[in-house]
Order: sequence, then structure tokens, then C-alpha cells
Amino acid sequence: MSVLGESYIEAKQAAFERQRSRGDRLELDKQRFEDASRLKSQFLANMSHELRTPLNAINGFAEILHDGLVSPDSPRYAEFTQAILASGQHLLKLINDVLDLSKVDAGQLDFHPRPVRVTELVDEVLGVLSLWASERGLSIATSVDPDVDEVVLDGSRFKQVLYNYLANALKFTPGEGEILVRVVAEGASYFRLEVEDPGVGIASEDIPHLFSEFHQLDAGSTKRHGGTGLGLALTRRLVEAQGGTVGVHSEPGVGSVFYAVLPRISRIRRSLPARRVVPGASPSAPAILVVEDDPRDLDFIVAILVGEGYEIETASTAAQALELARRRRFDAVTLDILLPDGSGLDVLRELRGQPHYEAVPVIVTSVVADDNLGAGFAVQDVLRKPLERERLVEALSRAGVTNQRTTPNYVLVVDDDPNALLAMRVHLDQVGLQGNYHAGAESGLVAVRDAIPTVVVLDLMMPGVDGFEFLRRFRAVPGCESVPVLVWTAMDLSAEDLETLQSNAQAVVRKGRGTGGEIISQLKALWSETGGLHR
Repeated sequence: MSVLGESYIEAKQAAFERQRSRGDRLELDKQRFEDASRLKSQFLANMSHELRTPLNAINGFAEILHDGLVSPDSPRYAEFTQAILASGQHLLKLINDVLDLSKVDAGQLDFHPRPVRVTELVDEVLGVLSLWASERGLSIATSVDPDVDEVVLDGSRFKQVLYNYLANALKFTPGEGEILVRVVAEGASYFRLEVEDPGVGIASEDIPHLFSEFHQLDAGSTKRHGGTGLGLALTRRLVEAQGGTVGVHSEPGVGSVFYAVLPRISRIRRSLPARRVVPGASPSAPAILVVEDDPRDLDFIVAILVGEGYEIETASTAAQALELARRRRFDAVTLDILLPDGSGLDVLRELRGQPHYEAVPVIVTSVVADDNLGAGFAVQDVLRKPLERERLVEALSRAGVTNQRTTPNYVLVVDDDPNALLAMRVHLDQVGLQGNYHAGAESGLVAVRDAIPTVVVLDLMMPGVDGFEFLRRFRAVPGCESVPVLVWTAMDLSAEDLETLQSNAQAVVRKGRGTGGEIISQLKALWSETGGLHR
């Protein structure tokens, strides 16, 4: 055979191999697509069942109470209302899991690290699950290494991870036994959370699928025990987003140890708060520079100082703080020590080197409990985070930076949901706060022209004029430029929404169980020293 003939045969063979390889890849892709479609269909079926179960309970018991079939003074009345609350809480958790998973995927889930005690977080989760454990004949023991009891992380996300692990252990541990929660050191920079159970265990071939979205090892088991199949997937995403890892050691018939390794000091990269300028309650109000990069701490400090009537400017980096200080002289400075582009002590050194800042009171805020942080510089006070309102106000008072506050008036509540207005009326009445309630933004804007409120509680999702437009028009009303606004919403906020609210509102509280009380706590924090808002 000629060389040309051999080359032709080799080329045909190579083309055939490429075609067969392409066919194999297409078949594999087809199989993967079918598997993913099947898993999602199974997930949606389970999710539908999980959502309908608490919703049916809420509707059923609410209908009984609405129709007057049970008297309010009957023991069953309290039993039914408790069932409605419990079902609503369970439904909210299911929805939040789905939303959190999508936010982690999009990189939009916020983490707010702060100093916490691990023992306290563990105890809080056990308080929620202890009754369930006792009903199943199970006990929960804990062991926390003192060396890692104090860490810096987002406490709510840690509790979410532990709750998911413990709930899983309770579901799949039949009969009596003990579940162990351990927290131990993992090198110098990390710690390990472990949840060990004497449950059914997991086959080795199933372990790689445990932390995958939409994947449940046994649909029949899911129906027996409940759940959506998102718990462990969300746990993995939450831990990995904080620079940690998850895993499991398990043996069928013996039990499992689920673990999460997390940094002792979380350094989550997050978008910095936008600079804010809030006019004082009067032209003579002292001006305070607030230097803080944590959004929650910044909101808290600004809310306090706005309530006191001070003029406020904020900075979230060392460079921004020094630039603002060069432009003007502030009457006082609150200074965070840990800033994203340097140390607060470097800012303090630069400030004291400027002639017009030699005697300006500086209040240092820090997660570290060290009264000598400002050693070598003239520092008014060192306040440890989490901050306390009274200590901050007292520190300014001792420095002679005081302001005449306006007389409290009333709380303006703007929300198109009549049930939300009713709930807020109950909360305000219980603590003796005067409220002015409006079911639309236009009505609320008319009210502020007659009397300027002391604070506004505002929903965002309203027909016609929404909460964002209300805020824009409200700030344009003379006298309302610095009135505190507490946003109370169920809306899923984008990064752009949050940026808008950072410059126009003092706090954002999500609607749900217990959030009415959180609004009241915010109000009390703002005006505790005035004796409260009076009728």
C-alpha cells in the first residue's frame, strides 16, 4: 500500500475516533442533564410539600380562630396561636434557606464579623433544639476549648451552621443516645466545630453528594424526616464564603461526625459603607466625624448621634478620615482602630500632628478590651465593641461636646399592609409611644407637613409611591433632613438598594417574627435618655 493510502486510512481512523469521542461526551452531557433535571424535580416536589405543610397549619388554625370556633379564654386558643407562630417561623426558615443559597451563589450575602463567645452561641442553638431532642429521647453534650471560646465572626451565620448540623443529627439518630458538639483549635488561625451523632451513618459512595444542592440521598427518608435537601448545601456555602471548609466522617450503623473549620478572626471582604453627611438639629450643633468601616456599628453610632441632634460626617477608611479632617475642624471624632487600609492609631497620630486637632476629643472604639490603646496620645475614652449607647453619650458629655436635643414628638409609621400597621400599633401602644399610622406614602408625606415626626418607621414595597421615593421626598421637606428613618421591610434588597438606604436611613430591619420588638429596641436606644416618647 502506498504512503498516500496509509495516510488516508490513518486520517479516516482519527476522524472516526474524534467522532466517537464527541459522541461519548454528548452522551455523558445528556446523562448529567437528565440527572440534574431529575434531582431538581425531586427537590421541587419535596419543597412543595415542605412549604405547604406549615402554610396549611397556619391557614387552618387561623380560620378556626377567625370563625370564633374557639373562645379567647379557652386553653386551646393559646395552643392554636402558638401553632400558628411555630408554623410561621418554620415557613420563614425554609424561605430564608432558599434565598440565602441564591445570595451566596450571587456573592451578595452579607457577613458581619464581631467578637463573640462560642459557648453563648452554642447555648442559644441548644435552647432552640433541646425540646426536640428530649422528645426523641436524645441528649446533647457540649465541649468548647477555652482557647477558641472568643473569636471574631458572624454569630448568626455560625448558629445557622450549627443548627443545620444538629437538626440533621436529630433527624437521623433513631432511639436513645447522645449527640456531642465539640469546638476545638485547628492550628493557630482556625477552629473546628464538630457534631457527632450515633445515628444510621452514611455509605462511603454517598458522602461526595452530601453537600450538593438539590441532592437528597434517600427520597423516602426525606418524606419520613422532612427537609428540603438544602441544609447541608447551604452550610457548605456559608462556611466556604468565610474562608472555611466542611466535611464528614461516617460509618454505616455507627454514626457520623460533621465538621466545619472556620477562621478565628473572620476577614470577610465586604463593600464599605458610603460616606454620609447628616445635618445637625440646629445650625449650632457640634459636628462629629465618625470613622467606622463596619456597616452595623456605623448605623448604630449614627443613629445615636442623630438622635442627640449632632451634625455627622462619616468615613470608612483611614485615608477618607484624614481627607475630611484636613477640609474642616470637627468638634469630636469617634475612631475605629481596625480599618481596611490601616490602623486607627495611624489616623490618631496624623490628627494629633495637625495644630487644629491637638485638643479635639477622640473616642476610640475597638473589639479589643485594652484601655491603653491610645497610649501616647490624648484620647477622651476607649470604648469596647459592641458599643453601648449610654457610654458613648457619656463620653461626649465628659468631653464637653453636648447638644440641645429637640423635644420628642411622635413616630410616623408608613406601610400599605393593614396587618403590619396593626402589629406596629400594638407594639408602640405597649411601650407608651405615640404613633401616627398611614397606609400610603402620599398620606404620610402630607402628615409631615403638619408636624415633623421624631422618627419614621417605613415600608419599602408600596403601590404608587414606594419607600425609596418617599425617602427622597421626605428628606426634601424642611426640618426632615436629619429625622431618623427605620426601614421595616420584607423586600430582598440589592447592593444598589442598600447603598441608597445607607445615606438615607438609620437601620434596616427585616419583617418577621420578633422584628416589631427590634424596632422598639431601636427607638428606645435612640431616646432612652429623654424618658421615651410620650402621648
